[in-house]
Amino acid sequence: MRSLTSIYLFSHVAILLIAGYCFGFSPAFARFEFSEVHMGTQFKIILYCEGSHAATLASLAFKRVAEIDAITSDYRETSELMVLCKQPTGTKVTLSKDLFRVLAASQNLAIRWRLRCNDRSSCKTVAARASCR
Repeated sequence: MRSLTSIYLFSHVAILLIAGYCFGFSPAFARFEFSEVHMGTQFKIILYCEGSHAATLASLAFKRVAEIDAITSDYRETSELMVLCKQPTGTKVTLSKDLFRVLAASQNLAIRWRLRCNDRSSCKTVAARASCR
């Protein structure tokens, strides 16, 4: 089913591109690659846009990654996450929207994993079975 959907989508994209070229459409976008190190790994951004906007867009994206890293880092003592971790249990703390979203997504992932692993037959690998215990 998935392969039929991808073939269907690819054929429509190909038809649109061919029709565009037949009617004189020429793409004005170029490919630009940018990379920076954030969160202990290499972030790579590939953009297709006009040249005048590429560096600005990549800079904004990397700035956003740096903001999220500053909020959620467990290596920086001053990050919002580490400040939260130092609070005594039961203390009410105001969180930024970004940290709340990350923690909520983490909690949802943990719940889904726990529900999946409660059914031992669904844990296919030895490593997965070990994490179910």
